[in-house]
Amino acid sequence: MTTSEHDDRSVNLEAEMIVLYSMVLENSHVDLVCNFLEVADFFSVQHQIIYKRILALRSESGWFSAAELGHALKFDGMYDRAGGTEKLHDLSESVSTDQAIEYYMKIVKECSQRRAVIETAQGIAIDGGGQTDTPKYLEDARDRMIEATKNAKHDDGVRPIGDGLTTMRDELFTDTEPKGLVRTCINKIDTACGGLWPGLMTVVACRPSVGKSMFALNVALNAAFSGKRILFISLEDTKRFIQYRIFARLCGINTKAITQKKMTAEEKDQFNKKIPVVDRLPLDILDRGVMGSQSIGSAVTRYSDKNHVDLIILDHLGHIREKGLGLYEATTQGAQTMAQLAKDLDVPVMVLHQLNRESEKRDDKIPRMSDLRQSGEVEQLARQIWLLHRPAQYDETADPREMCLDMVKNSHGEKCTIKLYCRPEHMLISGENPNYGERYGY
Repeated sequence: MTTSEHDDRSVNLEAEMIVLYSMVLENSHVDLVCNFLEVADFFSVQHQIIYKRILALRSESGWFSAAELGHALKFDGMYDRAGGTEKLHDLSESVSTDQAIEYYMKIVKECSQRRAVIETAQGIAIDGGGQTDTPKYLEDARDRMIEATKNAKHDDGVRPIGDGLTTMRDELFTDTEPKGLVRTCINKIDTACGGLWPGLMTVVACRPSVGKSMFALNVALNAAFSGKRILFISLEDTKRFIQYRIFARLCGINTKAITQKKMTAEEKDQFNKKIPVVDRLPLDILDRGVMGSQSIGSAVTRYSDKNHVDLIILDHLGHIREKGLGLYEATTQGAQTMAQLAKDLDVPVMVLHQLNRESEKRDDKIPRMSDLRQSGEVEQLARQIWLLHRPAQYDETADPREMCLDMVKNSHGEKCTIKLYCRPEHMLISGENPNYGERYGY
């Protein structure tokens, strides 16, 4: 069966190449891989040939190099069938030494399992057309599906209830902060929910132009100045505009003056003084533009292999696109990916999202959780949902600096509404004190 006959999620040739090259680069990985993957788990015939020869070399000599692998394939007359020089070169370029082999092994195995189920289901469907004994057909179909999935090898995630009790007690009975917790450094928010919790996904949503990116930037800067490492995934803005906003926030310079190159001499001096401060921030930006959830998952995993990461921020969910999928399915898949990353990496994940127009039709203009665009899975997967709105956008008598955060879902606390202070021209959002955060060196 060719690649085109499969769902895209049932074939991942890049993951197969990474697994193979990892074994060539670090022979100790061979035992790890061969205990998890079989030859048939590789979709590419070329990759199957290379994998079989790697296993044979490991068995024969215990150690081998890429050159020896190429020589062995030539000796067997399999060099061209394995893809020749070009394929081996692609393997050598496919991965760096510090990527997580276990992650890509799991991808290869899950793709293989998916193909097995698809092929078995297709066979069952074909056989059903000529089967007259329905009970026998159903029993046979069940047995074939069980057979197709019985060899799955992965951690079932089951743990004794007593695991980690001592650590949990120590955190509760002492003044130490819970491990992995990231404070927003906006007192009202941290008082209400503690902050951003490891392993959980928080969704921050609002209508366009209310300030979700501004909010995320303030949280990222607050966390970075408190010593946390942040990965900021921007599917909307480029790194350059994020940098502009950071300097507007730290220097108190109007963003318009920065983007239009109209800073005063004094503002330029302030800007220059903050360059070394920004340069030292543990804040990294990924700004590739529109990405699919699998690409995001791979990029985040590669990043976390190289760097300790404390918080991941995605701006925003609505820009995730998947080939062949509609917006609802792409959004759902994106939410699932981000929620799973939070669990797998045991870090907080903040995901920005947009609200639909329903709130604008209400007299009070206050958003509700049901206003989340393509909401379905997003509502279910998020452990915290914060909705932002600014009353002055609909009420001329309201304070133009006021921003409200409605905590409409809080899996470990109460729902509440928090009033914040904002200065959009300076990219500032804070609690009661407009200068909050200066203790971190702003």
